[in-house]
Amino acid sequence: MSQWFQKRNSTTAVNNASVFSLSVRAKPNSSRSQILGVSACGTHLDIALNAPPVDGAANEELVAVIAKALKIRKASVEILRGDSSRNKVVLVSGVLQEDLVAVVAVVKK
Repeated sequence: MSQWFQKRNSTTAVNNASVFSLSVRAKPNSSRSQILGVSACGTHLDIALNAPPVDGAANEELVAVIAKALKIRKASVEILRGDSSRNKVVLVSGVLQEDLVAVVAVVKK
């Protein structure tokens, strides 16, 4: 079974934080923006977005939701692939693996 995140080969000097790529499925036009949790198959993270998929609004909201949940700057979140797709690969830097897993563990389905 593949995971919804993968550690990259980079570690920052601050708190031994790392860089991760996340497989994300965005759900635009939702009633509110929130992390819904890991998919049943465990391959991606479902995130509801209270923004339409027009002019990059959903992508901006996705970056904001991830940054807020992980308590990092928006500049530390970058969409690598899937700008115009619901399925995206997002790069987050300056995060501990424990923090990444803990944010999703708090989410109740």
